[in-house]
Amino acid sequence: MNRDRNNFFGKLLDKDHLKHALNFKMSGLFDGAVHECIFDHRRNAPGRGYAAPATRKLHLSREHLKYYGKRDQWWSDAFGDVEIFEFFVLELEGAELIGEGIVVDRDGNVLLESTIFREKYLQQLRQNHLIYFRGLLPAGSQAGTVISLANVLKWNYYHWIMEGIGRLVLLQLGGYLKGDESLFVGRNPPAYIGDSINFLFPRYCDRLLVTPPVRSKPRILVLPSFPYTNNTATRGNDVYLPDVITGINAMALYRMQGKQRKPVNLLISRARTNQRRLLNDDFLIQELAELKLQRVFLEDLKFAEQVELFYNANIIIAPHGAGLTNILFCDKGTTVIELFPDNRDLGEAIGPVSISIHLGLTHFFIECETTDEKRQDILVGESTLEQIKQAVHSTK
Repeated sequence: MNRDRNNFFGKLLDKDHLKHALNFKMSGLFDGAVHECIFDHRRNAPGRGYAAPATRKLHLSREHLKYYGKRDQWWSDAFGDVEIFEFFVLELEGAELIGEGIVVDRDGNVLLESTIFREKYLQQLRQNHLIYFRGLLPAGSQAGTVISLANVLKWNYYHWIMEGIGRLVLLQLGGYLKGDESLFVGRNPPAYIGDSINFLFPRYCDRLLVTPPVRSKPRILVLPSFPYTNNTATRGNDVYLPDVITGINAMALYRMQGKQRKPVNLLISRARTNQRRLLNDDFLIQELAELKLQRVFLEDLKFAEQVELFYNANIIIAPHGAGLTNILFCDKGTTVIELFPDNRDLGEAIGPVSISIHLGLTHFFIECETTDEKRQDILVGESTLEQIKQAVHSTK
């Protein structure tokens, strides 16, 4: 009881906790006022002066996908023609950057595209009070051109690579990058943000804005759109432009030029996490001894090391997780064997699967029984082992 009471009062006195609680309370008071100011380019609200972005049909092929599981109907529905938004870019004068990447244009419109085009991500930032009272806040120094890349999901490796690096790639492909812009990546960014920019866009490594004021007014604010579609037609799943996937892959392979390829077979371990762990990976390594699997803890590797490792990979065996984002860096001919908990939302599988589809990787998707309903840990049994062996042997 005393320990619980001490923890309670400790939280009350903790500055970060108090700040978080205050932001939550203050932001909620102005939800309605901010909602009235939201402009969503994808809905083309009338009278706001913006045009809706273009769309195109995208076909997701199952040619390189082999599925071992029981939920076949999902795949039939999800893979096919979907309408996806084309990439678009806003170059704004007189716009303001508020808090963790919220863009307000010169007419006072809160541009929803700056918070991943869905209002729930705007609300998760809990910064509505900053938007409402922005006129009372001191404005930061007038920077030149700033590209806004921050959002509420920057702490997720998969989302940063696909949407942060992905947007930079699309900006470069479209001829928007001049080299003299600053990149706004938000406060206290995880290490992989700087590392990935340094590796793929080295000329910007010294141009990151990581501790800006809560309100700044750059001369020109560049807002690249989020390069994916998520709606009822995609059944709530994120479907990305192929240009994002092929563009990131091309840039990574370009950086690997001049390095001799050293083929390796990988077993990605999640043993240091608290979910989706392979509980008997030693058994798997022993049963697949002919592959000489290299067990890898990705958290021990720098971004450049992860790129090189996956570039060299012939076969990758991995439980579903953010580490599979790195198949973006694979060369053609790589085989991916993804072990997916059978009690996890199957919609999440479309991320790594679509990467394989657009890069022409052979992707085996194996649903596995879990030992824990919440943690979704996997104990590889005889049936799963046989499916993995079938996958391995079919690629020889």
